Amino acid sequence: MKSRFCDRITSSRRNTFVELAIALLRCEAKCTGCSTEPFMDEQTTIMALKKQVSGFRDQRNWLNDNTPKNLAISISVEAGELLEHFQWKTDEQIREAVTDRAKKNQISDELADVLILCLGFSDVMGIDISEAIEAKLKKAAEKYPVIKTSLGR
Repeated sequence: MKSRFCDRITSSRRNTFVELAIALLRCEAKCTGCSTEPFMDEQTTIMALKKQVSGFRDQRNWLNDNTPKNLAISISVEAGELLEHFQWKTDEQIREAVTDRAKKNQISDELADVLILCLGFSDVMGIDISEAIEAKLKKAAEKYPVIKTSLGR
């Protein structure tokens, strides 16, 4: 039985190259008889994702093109494509739009593009994502401490 995720690859009307690439990687990772379970955040490590992205890149011999500058530019471009889904819309319009499965899938695809490029960037730059996030959150906590207020409670 084919997985629901594998079905999405063939049913999407328009897929970018990166979207198809990650979809195929996900299906390859899941297809030992194609489980019906989705690729879940709780089950996937950052390192596993980095390996998938770098493996995809390396199989196509793209490392020379994946320079820090090119990846940073591409992250910005893809983030702009994600932002287009929210431009000129109210919060209410956005909440309504994401109840539409097709619209939510489009947003998910754009987010995936950004994250794939970020994972590739971190690989090329030798940045440990978990360490970077932990350090950044520590800095942010110092800059923006929790302020406890009494609201009549």
